[in-house]
Amino acid sequence: MSPDHRSTGMTPEGSGSGRAAVLDAGRQAAAARRRSDSERCRRRVLDVITGMRRTRTPLSDAEITRRAAVNPQYLQRHRDLKAEAEAVRAHLANDRPRAATAEAARHDAALTVENRMLLEQNAALRHDLDAARAELRALRVRDLAAGARASTPQPWTRTPRLKNCAGSGTRPWQPPDERRPICWPCATSFNA
Repeated sequence: MSPDHRSTGMTPEGSGSGRAAVLDAGRQAAAARRRSDSERCRRRVLDVITGMRRTRTPLSDAEITRRAAVNPQYLQRHRDLKAEAEAVRAHLANDRPRAATAEAARHDAALTVENRMLLEQNAALRHDLDAARAELRALRVRDLAAGARASTPQPWTRTPRLKNCAGSGTRPWQPPDERRPICWPCATSFNA
């Protein structure tokens, strides 16, 4: 194999499956790192909110993000966590209207998260369905091609013509050189 084939991950035949597999593995590893980093950030913010509830100390959004060591806009992007912090602040202040508003925001944020998760699952299911349909089409084409090669052409299967029969009333046409034609629907022989 020449050096240029090794550098691109392609074999002399021209398939790039090795390179594609490496790229796909890299993408999956990066996505796993992002997910674990996001989960760690989320856990740190939830720990700060839990501490705020335990110590009964209302903290501002900026203080929560500072203590959790996350981006200052983190709570703006994660509405469910912001709603959770607002609910704790309302509870600590014993402010019922503010608590009701925070609960509505928490519920709305939970629905948004659930909707996003369902959309992702729907997209994954659609992808799986499309892959299954493509595989089924390929199997049908392969089976049809195998069936066409295995069968020998017969004139009566290509041009059916019906004649009356004593058993069923009609029958497919058979070649005239047969001595005793058979009625295919009722499987009886008769004189033509």
